[in-house]
Amino acid sequence: MERLTREIKGSSAAKIVMNAIDSYNPTGNLEDVEQKELIAIAYAKVKEAIESTENTIEITENTIEIVDNCLESLSKKRA
Repeated sequence: MERLTREIKGSSAAKIVMNAIDSYNPTGNLEDVEQKELIAIAYAKVKEAIESTENTIEITENTIEIVDNCLESLSKKRA
């Protein structure tokens, strides 16, 4: 696990997922520990990326709301 973590440190979530998909062998030995570890790491990275995206969306929506409120205030002052 440590070796895999060192190898993927600094890799993008997309690259990790692609490596996991490439290494997955559904007809292979399901006891292959390295394969399971890589899939677990990919799962964690995808989950992390989804959470990061959700946070970014929330921040963006809040920023848009603030800008809209500012624009409304400016419009009312000019009217």
